[in-house]
Amino acid sequence: MIQLPATTFMHHQLVGAAFAALLLAVVAAAAILVFEILMFVDVLRNDYLSDGEKLLWAAGMLLVHPFVALAYYFVASSKRKHLIDQP
Repeated sequence: MIQLPATTFMHHQLVGAAFAALLLAVVAAAAILVFEILMFVDVLRNDYLSDGEKLLWAAGMLLVHPFVALAYYFVASSKRKHLIDQP
């Protein structure tokens, strides 16, 4: 049986760890992109926002990406849900 040097084994571990990190980064980026698209569409369809507010939210999402989408989710999107729940 051929014995592989320890450095070869460590190399395979590093390659596997790098692949796992890359895969995690790709999945996270895809999830963030889907979230941004959903929030952008929600801005355009939100009837409780004025045209100026829609323009500001949409421009912010196009320029600053996930941070504005996250802020919109907690501020304006939740406001709409709160207004819908009221009788």
